[in-house]
Amino acid sequence: RMGYNKSNKNRSGQASSALFKGAEDLLNTFFEAGTISCGIPSFQKRGGNGTGSEFDDGVQLDWRKDPYHSMSDWTLIVRDGTNRQQPQMYHIHKSVVSYGNRKSGFLLNVFEQEILEGSSGRGGRGRGSGGTTEVALPQRASSCVPQLLDYIYFDKLDLNSQCAPSMRYLANTFDVRDLYALVSSFIQSDISEATITTYIREAEAVKDKELLGFGMTLAANKFDLLPNDSLLELPPHIFQQLTSNPQLNCPSSERLSQRVATYARGRSEEINDEVFYFMTHAQILPKICSTEAMWFLTFAASKFGNVLVDDSMGGYEGTLKRRCIVAAAKEWKTLLVGSVKEQVRRRVDGGGETNNSIMGSDVQRRRLFVDGENLSAGDKEKTYMSLPTDIRVELLEEALLAAASEEKFTNVALSASNLSKDNAVHLRSSGSFAERRGDVGKRGKKKGRREKGLQV
Repeated sequence: RMGYNKSNKNRSGQASSALFKGAEDLLNTFFEAGTISCGIPSFQKRGGNGTGSEFDDGVQLDWRKDPYHSMSDWTLIVRDGTNRQQPQMYHIHKSVVSYGNRKSGFLLNVFEQEILEGSSGRGGRGRGSGGTTEVALPQRASSCVPQLLDYIYFDKLDLNSQCAPSMRYLANTFDVRDLYALVSSFIQSDISEATITTYIREAEAVKDKELLGFGMTLAANKFDLLPNDSLLELPPHIFQQLTSNPQLNCPSSERLSQRVATYARGRSEEINDEVFYFMTHAQILPKICSTEAMWFLTFAASKFGNVLVDDSMGGYEGTLKRRCIVAAAKEWKTLLVGSVKEQVRRRVDGGGETNNSIMGSDVQRRRLFVDGENLSAGDKEKTYMSLPTDIRVELLEEALLAAASEEKFTNVALSASNLSKDNAVHLRSSGSFAERRGDVGKRGKKKGRREKGLQV
């Protein structure tokens, strides 16, 4: 009987195993089925972990997709603040932009306020209904809104010196705190002598005062190391503020005048009289570089005559005209002699004055806007003759005084040299005489000792 029972149990276990194995094969066959004719993917395509499937991609929320199919429940309208372009509309999802570490605190507050107004019966749309939020942004920042939404939706972020200030502005405006921290950290690591002017320009474009102030301080400390091409990126009013920065690091006023002249030549059409006045103020440029003095005179005389003779600070000696004349007169041999000789030759040959003909064409006028150190002899003569007559007269007067002072100094130096030579000869003669006197004294002492010996 016991043997019979054991056999029955074995048969029962084998039957259960076979039944379980059959059920397992049936399920495997079901889940390994191919694609159904209606186009719905099979379960097999979902993968072992159930992620990254076509099902997931099909229901992933995306602000770029059709608002109807993506079930968008809010619209963000962005104006660039200038009203020159059509406002941009972004169809977003409240559940995405108001939840998680990358949420927008600004939009979350809008949604909460909308719910409160709806529940209190004050005309709100209520939970789940669509709505709009309209914001006005600086033009630079408005162009970066897609990058902001990509970060919120997909944790995607691509930064560089061009867009980082705008992204920092957007992160602050929309209260995306993780993004603000990431961008600020990137800027601190990326800012350098090569990128500082880009950050200043972009920070000014989005009115980020904190970043602008930081950039201006750093640029002032590194001013003498910044390339001219980088400085030309700055708007004129920002460059003027930089030259007035108390922390400006520049070796001398003459060096600063060279950098100001280079910048003004590069952006001459954008500089107005106010900016030029403060860039060349006596407190900023007390001394002008001799090689740039003639350019400052011609440029100011042609565009900003009132700035050239303004004497509100320091009287006539503080005017830009006087500072330039004094600087140019110091190099009268290099800057003026050749020009005056050429003008006299023209007059003797019957050519007359050339002031009007020199400035007659735009091509010749543009020759005045080159570095003073690179001017040819002909360009120097044209620069000199382009000046008003009263400036040329004062320039020649100052040059004459400088030449006389140099001649006087030379004569004094020669006299001092001759006097030194005479003194040297006299000292050598005196020295020989003293030596002879010493020899005579020694001989007299020897003679006295011999005579004294004889007497003894």
